[in-house]
Amino acid sequence: MAAPLISLICLIFGMTHQIKIIIDKGHCEELSLPRIFLGTFSGVVWVLYGLELGNNWMIALNVVGIIMNLALMSIIFHLRKKLPPQ
Repeated sequence: MAAPLISLICLIFGMTHQIKIIIDKGHCEELSLPRIFLGTFSGVVWVLYGLELGNNWMIALNVVGIIMNLALMSIIFHLRKKLPPQ
């Protein structure tokens, strides 16, 4: 029981810290959008696997990861729209 809870806490604090840094800096050039897409896709696959197994912790952890990745993607798209055309 402790391991999934610790994983959830690390996921939430790690991703929210990353999102805060990006918002504070106002740019996201160092982030790889394909990597974030892959992370989101991977989370979806793990959710489906968790549903197959009936593992609620696996589902919950990956749903949180998907939400965090989607938030990160929306911030990236928002910041990239603000960039001047080159």
